Amino acid sequence: MSLTLPFESVAAPEKRKQPHGRCLSLRRFESSGLAHLPAIVRARERVESLEAKGEYVSPEGKRDLLVERACKRGRRGQDPRENLPILPEDTASTLAGRYGATKERLEQALALHSHGLHGKAKRLVLCARLGRRIDHQNSSEACGRKFSEPYFCREKYCTFCGPQQFRELFVKLQNALTPVVEKLLCAGTRNDCEMVIAKLDFTTRNDGQMPKPDAVRRFHGDMRRFWRLIERMCGIARSEYGVVRCDELGGDNSNLHGHGAYVGPRLPQENKELSALWSIAQLPKEKSQRRRELLRFARKHGLGLLWHQLAPEERRFVSIKRAKNFVGALAHALKYPAKFLEKSSSQRLAALEKTFHKTRRVSTGGAFYRIKELREPGDDREFDHAFCPFCKVRLMRMFEPWQPISVLEREGRINLRSAEREAGLRNALGDESPP
Repeated sequence: MSLTLPFESVAAPEKRKQPHGRCLSLRRFESSGLAHLPAIVRARERVESLEAKGEYVSPEGKRDLLVERACKRGRRGQDPRENLPILPEDTASTLAGRYGATKERLEQALALHSHGLHGKAKRLVLCARLGRRIDHQNSSEACGRKFSEPYFCREKYCTFCGPQQFRELFVKLQNALTPVVEKLLCAGTRNDCEMVIAKLDFTTRNDGQMPKPDAVRRFHGDMRRFWRLIERMCGIARSEYGVVRCDELGGDNSNLHGHGAYVGPRLPQENKELSALWSIAQLPKEKSQRRRELLRFARKHGLGLLWHQLAPEERRFVSIKRAKNFVGALAHALKYPAKFLEKSSSQRLAALEKTFHKTRRVSTGGAFYRIKELREPGDDREFDHAFCPFCKVRLMRMFEPWQPISVLEREGRINLRSAEREAGLRNALGDESPP
């Protein structure tokens, strides 16, 4: 028996495994920094030659070819101008002597070296000590000012980058999640469900030692298990609530805990139901039988009696309080990690960096998972420093190796971030200087 198709076609090729386990869209790959590599240019020319001969190449085929070539090249093919001026024999001390660094920053970098974070130590020393030139495009309306853009290491406990990252993250989450919050509240009201906006705090057992990254990842796994228990025991769908979580270690202690913002149906806590479920979620793998027994008891007798079935050493606590609005709950979740940056010593900051090394400190769940901010067509906010803050002429970053800040200052260049603040003050106050 044969099957006749109503159009000419070819047999579908065998599906190949995506490089790196990810499937990138062609548009996203086109905008990535890998599109300029010689191997990718040759692959693109090959695709164009096939299309010129009349052969059809699907978008998936183009993407697979380009991504595969990029993955084969790896980091060896990246633009050398993006590399930092670090020699193989360089250490944090030699870089600090070459480009300058404060005493506190050098102490933090040396502490990072002692924890085995050599790359982060070098980047920390170079943070705000290198920069690139930013000039106006050719225009008669350009004001003629020369700008520079500093290099930022973007490390979690850098005193420059840490507060800045959390401010950016707060604005990003606020803009992206506010429409989802309104949608959740309206849907709950239509279904006659009591909806709340609340602040959450999760505690863990403190053994007196600084947690390691593996302990932080286990904490994240316990948090996911807790929300799965909430969905099962309280009858809440994952699309009916949203949560934002952030990890924290207190001022000078080693107590790992989490702060969160919750939007969804009201959760029971009169008889410590949430604390009981959090305690069950935190039980180790060796006590899986104990976990099943407690869950069977909860299904039979209700969550209200579950707390009293836990042994004192098994109990963990959850605090939930109503918030006036989502902005206040989000601020509660994100304000703590940046609060201790200025008050902590260099050794403490390095220890915190080691604790959260290669971990995700802030995450979302439920209806908030993977929500992105919607933007209007033509919105240039995704491009940093798209326009001059004074004359509004488009700016362009010079693609060149990183330069020492001292060289850029001798050229009379202004830090663009400082220029944006100055322009904002002028717009708000006029020509008069602030008091």
